[in-house]
Amino acid sequence: MLVLIISGVLFTACGQVAVDSVPVEEKKVVEQDAAKTEEKKVSEKEVVSAVYADGTYEISGDYLSPAGAEKVGFKLVVKGDVVQDLVVTPKAENKASQQYQGLFVKGVNKLVVGKKISDIGPLPAVNGSSLTPKGFDDALAKLKVEAAK
Repeated sequence: MLVLIISGVLFTACGQVAVDSVPVEEKKVVEQDAAKTEEKKVSEKEVVSAVYADGTYEISGDYLSPAGAEKVGFKLVVKGDVVQDLVVTPKAENKASQQYQGLFVKGVNKLVVGKKISDIGPLPAVNGSSLTPKGFDDALAKLKVEAAK
């Protein structure tokens, strides 16, 4: 076993520190260093804890189109902070908005399903629909509040 003595503190190859015969001032330094090392180990570990409660959430998102206020509905299944499934329910009243919501429906799942909630948004234009994603972003903000643990 390798033994190294520095300033009255005994270090062994095992990483153990013998402080029984060390002056009180040096004991405090060793104890503080050990505490800092332990804090660092804890902070470096990946802490796996869900921020959002698992469940199915039905939320409506609002956005403003050139024709006025529009809504779009979402049903999201969340498990372990990850969106497992997404169903979009178009609710637009204006004909152009209906078309854009239809385009959005066809492309949004690949941007959302399988992703952590914290990694989603703001969404870019989806299949040429640039305003419907704002409705999704609004709904996601509501989900984050509703599902927060």
